[in-house]
Amino acid sequence: MRQSATRLLLPVCLAALLMAGCDNTFTPKGTFRPQLVVFCILDPGADMQVVRLAVSYDSEVSSNPVPLTPVEVDSAVVLVNDKKRGYAFTDTLIAIPGGGQQRVWISRTLAPQSDVAYTLTVRVPGYDPVSVSALMPGKLYPWLKYEKPDTGYGRIRMMPGYANAQNPPYGYFYRMFVVFTRNDGGPPDETRMEVPASFDAETGEAVYAVPMRNSEVSIPVPNVWFAFNRLRGTDTVLVNKQLLVKAYAMDDHFYRYDKMVLGFDDPLTLRIDRPDLSFIPDGLGLFGMVNTDSMRFNFATYVK
Repeated sequence: MRQSATRLLLPVCLAALLMAGCDNTFTPKGTFRPQLVVFCILDPGADMQVVRLAVSYDSEVSSNPVPLTPVEVDSAVVLVNDKKRGYAFTDTLIAIPGGGQQRVWISRTLAPQSDVAYTLTVRVPGYDPVSVSALMPGKLYPWLKYEKPDTGYGRIRMMPGYANAQNPPYGYFYRMFVVFTRNDGGPPDETRMEVPASFDAETGEAVYAVPMRNSEVSIPVPNVWFAFNRLRGTDTVLVNKQLLVKAYAMDDHFYRYDKMVLGFDDPLTLRIDRPDLSFIPDGLGLFGMVNTDSMRFNFATYVK
C-alpha cells in the first residue's frame, strides 16, 4: 500500500510544480540600453565626406519590429582629425531613395589622403561620446595583364600597379567595364557596361565581382565579349573602345563589415540572422576607409 501511495503522490507533486512555474512567463527580450549608431566611410574619390547618425531603438519582439524609442539624431558635434588638423562636419538634409529626407553631417574640406590615420569623434547630448580611428590604405593603381593559356580562352588579370605598398589594403575590389563611344552623326555618346566575373552554372545568369582578400583577379576574355555585345546591340559605328578598371582598396573595418552584412568569402555559407557587428567602441556602426582609383586601357590590346 505504501508503494501505491508513493506512485500516486509523484504525479500530483509534478503537476503542482508545473502549475507553480506558469506564473513566470519567459521572454527573450533583455534590458535595453540605447547606443549611438555611427556610419562613415572616408573616400578620397568622393565629392564630400558623410557621417550618418542614429540611435539604437527599443521594440517589441516580432518579425517586423517597430521602434518604441526615438531613433533620429537632431544635434551633434562631429569631428575628424588627422595628425595635422581637425575637420568639423556640419549637418544638412539630403534626399533619400523612395522620397523624404535624412539629416547627415558632411565635410567638403576634408580630402582624405593615402596612408594617413584618421580619428572620428561624435558627441550627442545625452549620450557618451564615441571615438574611433582607422588608417586609409594606399591606392591600387590598377594594371592589366593578358594571359594566353596553352589551350582554351585567354584571361585578363587585374592587379595592383605597384610592387610594395606602405599600407596595403585588407580587402580588394576590382570592377571591369567595356567602354566605347557611339558616333552616329549626333553628339558623341560614351556608354559602358560591367563585365561579369563568371556565370551561374545552373541558371547561366551573369555573376559580378565582389570584394575579396586576393590582390589579383582574372576574367576570361569571353566575358568581355559578352558585355561588349550586349552593350553594342545593333550599333556598328563604334569608336574609342576601351576597358575601364575601377579598383577599391578597403581597410579591415570596411571589408569585414561588408562580408558580415552582405555575404561571406565562402560562397556556400548563407546568412539567416541579422548581424549586429560594430567597429564603434561604446556604440554601434562603422568607421571605415576605401581608396578608389581607376584606369583606362586600349580594348584591342587585351581582348584577343
